[in-house]
Amino acid sequence: MFKIDWYKFILWNVPSFERLKTRMQWLQLMLSEVRKHWDSFVVYRSAKLYDVNHTGQVIYLEKALNDAFDNTLRRIYIDDGDFGDRVFVYDRTQPLMLYWRWKNYLDYSIGDKILDDDGVVYESLDNDNSFRKPSLNPAYWQPIGFYVYLKSRNQYITGTGFIVYVPITLDYDENRMKALINFRKVAGRPYQIQEV
Repeated sequence: MFKIDWYKFILWNVPSFERLKTRMQWLQLMLSEVRKHWDSFVVYRSAKLYDVNHTGQVIYLEKALNDAFDNTLRRIYIDDGDFGDRVFVYDRTQPLMLYWRWKNYLDYSIGDKILDDDGVVYESLDNDNSFRKPSLNPAYWQPIGFYVYLKSRNQYITGTGFIVYVPITLDYDENRMKALINFRKVAGRPYQIQEV
């Protein structure tokens, strides 16, 4: 469908009584720019078909990396990484609890739960605890647990989703390899590049 014989294209679209040699050459000259753009479109299409067919699955990612950096020996491979310990922030079976930070001059009653500066959640044991800081007055405040803070992106990524193993003897551009991996991998999956 994308291979066009331009001479036949002109021949079939020109009536037979107007097929003079000079007119056919003139039409070929007129279509030369169209042919140039068509050829660049075909090259672009084949490159994009390669991108579409090579997804973030391990087998396709390995093939794309080996095609780009180690086409002859094909020594680049991918293995699962260390995912690290996962912390679940919120269990949907439990009720969601939000805590206010302790502030002076606020009226607290029995059973109020407050977050103090030390990251501990305290429950009020008495009325009128407005002047008693929870961490300094254990007789009036009972610690009931720690408040879980969400970590920043850099702190939360403790493990790696996968590891790309590259031979030490291979000469490659690391930024280009990272760009190729980032283009093809699933979003949010951390990775490492290790030389073996």
